[in-house]
Amino acid sequence: MTQPGPYDPHQQPQQWQPQPYGQQPYPPPGYGYPPPPPPPKRSNTAAILMISTVVFVLVVGGCFAVVLNIGNETAWRETLATPSRGPATSKPTAPPSDAATAPEEQPAGDTSADGPAAIGSPITLQGLDSDVQVDATVTQIFDPATSENDFIKPKAGARWVAVELQLKNIGTAVYTDAPSIGLKLIDAEGQQYSQTFGDVEEGEVFSSITVNSGDTRKGVVLFEVPEGVKLAKLQFALNTGFASETGEWTIS
Repeated sequence: MTQPGPYDPHQQPQQWQPQPYGQQPYPPPGYGYPPPPPPPKRSNTAAILMISTVVFVLVVGGCFAVVLNIGNETAWRETLATPSRGPATSKPTAPPSDAATAPEEQPAGDTSADGPAAIGSPITLQGLDSDVQVDATVTQIFDPATSENDFIKPKAGARWVAVELQLKNIGTAVYTDAPSIGLKLIDAEGQQYSQTFGDVEEGEVFSSITVNSGDTRKGVVLFEVPEGVKLAKLQFALNTGFASETGEWTIS
């Protein structure tokens, strides 16, 4: 293959001739390879968006900080301007008048549950239900009491004491009770005795009772005490002894 000579500007360019099949085409001598295409221009859209986002965040953040600062300063000023409040206190109430606290006068012969009564004096007692009120009276004491049964008697060295108890329902509700359980006998040494079982000639032994308003029941409660023991008092409470009020009678 012939090498091209030096370039002559007056020389006419040669026409390019097609090459036979199988050979690679070459441009005519003197022309060389075409220059590469220019690089694509870089877009500034991404940079503009980034700068706009940063500016927006700075502007919004600055406005929020200003609003927050103004709000905190306003709350701080309101706190300083508002007087502090102390703990809530209730106003003292006026003491009740003497007329309101004066105790009611009790009828003659009626003794409250606060102090002891004599045998034969009634004591008004209230049950667990406020509508249950009973006038209780120890009418008499049989000491010693006599057994009706020759086979059931006090044990050796002891005696029976029968206490007669009268109960009148002065409340508005029906009074139901087992009075023999609520009555206690106490001697001079402070020893307390509960009921015993037996039948005596002095009266009918109390059992469970149901008393309508205005009605009265009477019976005896039997106790067994040692011989020679001196009796001192009796105590009685309604509702088998569970009521809060207790009546007391002194045995002379």
